[in-house]
Amino acid sequence: DFRFYPRRRRRCALSGPFGLSAQWQRKLHSTGAALSMVLYRLDIVDHLVRHRWTAVGAPGYDCLLKRRLVDVAATLSSTGRPVVFLTTPYYSTGEQPSGATWPEDNPRRVRDYNAILKEVAASFPGVIHVVDLNAIVSPHGAYARTIGATAVRWVDGVHFTYAGDAFVLPKLLPAMLSYSRSAPSRPALAALATAARNGTPLAC
Repeated sequence: DFRFYPRRRRRCALSGPFGLSAQWQRKLHSTGAALSMVLYRLDIVDHLVRHRWTAVGAPGYDCLLKRRLVDVAATLSSTGRPVVFLTTPYYSTGEQPSGATWPEDNPRRVRDYNAILKEVAASFPGVIHVVDLNAIVSPHGAYARTIGATAVRWVDGVHFTYAGDAFVLPKLLPAMLSYSRSAPSRPALAALATAARNGTPLAC
């Protein structure tokens, strides 16, 4: 409960002088990064919004999610460099105490979320790109702990093993190298910044 941890709240908030946006901008300016790469998982868990539990697939939540992704992309592209969203992969985090699977392990949520990533990227071509990590680690269209002889995921069903990192990295690098050599146009960057500032980037 962040009410009891004001310092943690400042670190986790997106806005404000101590928020993630400010931290990311300082890091971008200090490192001169050629691009930013983003991978989320917690966007597909249940969220409490206006005192109601909701998740990906609900129109109201999807609208908020699109706006947040635009805000993130606008922040990360503020140095004039492109942003790459990685699709979130399928997960298998085991059973709840009741024996049911966790809602965020539902493949439909992953597909809905990744579709939103692609929709947001399509609205700002040249600035936001999507690389399909899910396709790399789900060769048969479903969660896979092992691919061939390689154990790509830890037993928690979420994180990649060291061997999984080595499996994924060479498959991501060509796209990252290509995007890092591109430069978004000023009008495209301005359109993204304006959308984030206005708070209504997409039809909701």
